[in-house]
Amino acid sequence: MDNDKLIELAERFLRGEATEAEKQQLHTWYDSMGGEEERVFTDWPETAEVVRVRILESLQKQIAGQQPKQVSLPLRRYGFAAAVVLFLLGTGVYFWPLNRIKPPLVQSQLQSLQNDVAPGGNKAILTLANGSTIILDSAHTGELARQGGAAVVKADSGQLVYHAGEGNATDVVYNTLTTPKGGQFELVLPDGTKLWLNAASSVTYPTAFTGNERKVLVTGEAYFEVRKNVSQPFKVAINGKEEIEVLGTSFNVNGYGDERDIKTTLLEGSVRVTGAEAQAAGTVHVGVNTNMSKLSVVLKPGQQAQLVADENANNGGGGGDMKIKMLTNQAQDQAVAWKNGLFDFTGADLETVMRQLGRWYDVEVVYERDIPKIRFVGEMQRELNLSDVLDVLKRTDVHFRIEGRKIIVLP
Repeated sequence: MDNDKLIELAERFLRGEATEAEKQQLHTWYDSMGGEEERVFTDWPETAEVVRVRILESLQKQIAGQQPKQVSLPLRRYGFAAAVVLFLLGTGVYFWPLNRIKPPLVQSQLQSLQNDVAPGGNKAILTLANGSTIILDSAHTGELARQGGAAVVKADSGQLVYHAGEGNATDVVYNTLTTPKGGQFELVLPDGTKLWLNAASSVTYPTAFTGNERKVLVTGEAYFEVRKNVSQPFKVAINGKEEIEVLGTSFNVNGYGDERDIKTTLLEGSVRVTGAEAQAAGTVHVGVNTNMSKLSVVLKPGQQAQLVADENANNGGGGGDMKIKMLTNQAQDQAVAWKNGLFDFTGADLETVMRQLGRWYDVEVVYERDIPKIRFVGEMQRELNLSDVLDVLKRTDVHFRIEGRKIIVLP
């Protein structure tokens, strides 16, 4: 059976539209690939998950001899209820779209994985102006504190909300919201700006915005939906290395200390991204040319600014040590996949993937030998247990062992 026909039949079956003759064709193909004798292509909807895995395994046998070592294992999620099989033979790339992996099915294949780790969830610690802390995931709903005239409320939806009071500038104090590894949280600032904080991140902010600007400090990763106020620009400082200025917009910033670059991806509106060296020197060069090194850039929707180390810089330091690189046509969905409950590994190498898993599952990653040179494509749900994710990733010929809260990457 040729590839186009297989794709069409698999899609029709998983949508429940396949005829008996078409199901028989799938049976014949599956058996020719060394599949089990048991017939799994039936009308029963609960067999769809079994079919997905068995077709995948058979496809891998078919593709195994044609793909180079550096190919990715894609894990793509589609909007319709059932999955379809998509693959490109001869290109070294194949796609296995999954809507969901059910733990009961996957667990039967995980005999070698022990001490499973549950996914992260809504966890955060609020540090008040006086240094006292509130563990938000176990805190009651309703008002938690009064800070600088603002009421600090944990809403029924679980988000932390600041309701501005009648105080003046002397009432302004600063709070910090911190997520641990394995945590995430949503915050509504006093001006109505919403932000989502990813795992192992923090944001420090005033309990009221006064003066001619609104400014917060972020470490790690956060997604913002900024409430527009032309007379009071919103600014985000990241790790003391970069500042983002906005009027009203939606954007994601990834500034983890263990990542090589700081990435700012614009979804809506307009932002200016400026490197700390440019601010210190008092000289800002503005430009929007693609892939040009700039000390400051203005982004349009779909563009991404990357603050990167300048490998050609002199050892003397100064503004030349860092540069801002702007890329166009960046995948906005990929930048905010974490906010939408997904891992998007498209274009990521193994180390990048494992850093994401380490933060979300609160585990240490150890490489037993050299790190394999592979890249990944696709998405997976962040609600899966760690063993479920590793079971799919290991189809790239990378193997793992879980020991307590440690992932050991095997050769």
